[in-house]
Amino acid sequence: MRNRAVKLVRIAIITALYVALSLAIAPLAFGLIQIRFSEMLVLLCFYNRDYCYSMILGCFFVNLFSPLGWIDLLFGTLGTILSVVAIRFLPRDYLAFIPPVLCTVFVALEFNLVLHEPFWLSLATIMAGEFIAVGIIGTPIFMLLSKRKEFLKMVGADDRYFAIKEEIIRAKKYRKVLKEFRAEFKKDKK
Repeated sequence: MRNRAVKLVRIAIITALYVALSLAIAPLAFGLIQIRFSEMLVLLCFYNRDYCYSMILGCFFVNLFSPLGWIDLLFGTLGTILSVVAIRFLPRDYLAFIPPVLCTVFVALEFNLVLHEPFWLSLATIMAGEFIAVGIIGTPIFMLLSKRKEFLKMVGADDRYFAIKEEIIRAKKYRKVLKEFRAEFKKDKK
């Protein structure tokens, strides 16, 4: 029961944080040129699948305030759903910015359909904003934080995350042993 309550609290806190960060900079969170700094929170989905719910709910609630109306609820939330699901299947945390950036295609399509903005221009500007928020700002922050055990405990990093990290450590050890073996082999050959 306690674990379930902790999960629900985490989901609620991150949902509220996403909404608050987005609405605090509302002019930048909507429009053809948009940088939703709250989008960097999508990287939490790599550490724990529960945050997928936070991102979907957060995006939905923020898009209730969108000047584009109901269509932003549909397209924006669909893009978020696809990006968080894709993040869960990624093998490395430094790749987690890619799905949200690619899924901006839905928002660009929405701008094209509703406001008749040129699709490619919309895609370029919205994709650039997402890349800035998630790739340039969010990824380095989360890469640094993920080195701290306290952060991993706080976000409730799941078994999948630790299995990936363990695999990376094993691969590094294997490469080191292989390198040493090759060096020894070359030495013996001479």
